[in-house]
Amino acid sequence: MVIVARHDTGRRFMATVGEHTIFAGKAEDNPQQNNMWPGSLFIAALGMCIVGDIVPFCQRHDISTEDLTVELDVTTAQDPAHVDNVAVTIRLPQEVAQAQQQAIVRAAKQCYIRQSIINHMGITISVSPH
Repeated sequence: MVIVARHDTGRRFMATVGEHTIFAGKAEDNPQQNNMWPGSLFIAALGMCIVGDIVPFCQRHDISTEDLTVELDVTTAQDPAHVDNVAVTIRLPQEVAQAQQQAIVRAAKQCYIRQSIINHMGITISVSPH
C-alpha cells in the first residue's frame, strides 16, 4: 500500500490512498477549510481502528453497537514532543458480563494500528527528486 501525502495550502495537508483523500491542518487563507491536526488524526485513526475491531465481536454476541463509543484520553510529553500514553475507554450502550468485557478488550487489542505501535514499527525516511 502506498499513501501519498502532500501540502495543500497554508498549514493544510492531504493524503491520498487509492480513490480516498483526507485533509488535515489549517488553511490560513480560508478558515472553513480547517481540519483535524495530523497528530490528532493519528489518535483518531487508532480509535476508529479499535471500533472497527470491536463492532464485529459485539454484533456476533448480540451486544448493541448503537451509541458505542471509544474515548481516547491522550497524555503528551516533550523533548521530543510525542504521545506518552493513550487511555482507551470503550463505552457500551448496555451492561455486559465480565467475560464479555474481557473479550471486547482482547478484540480491541488486535487493532492494526495498536499492534503496529506496540510492536515498534520501523519508519525509514529518505529524500529523492521527483
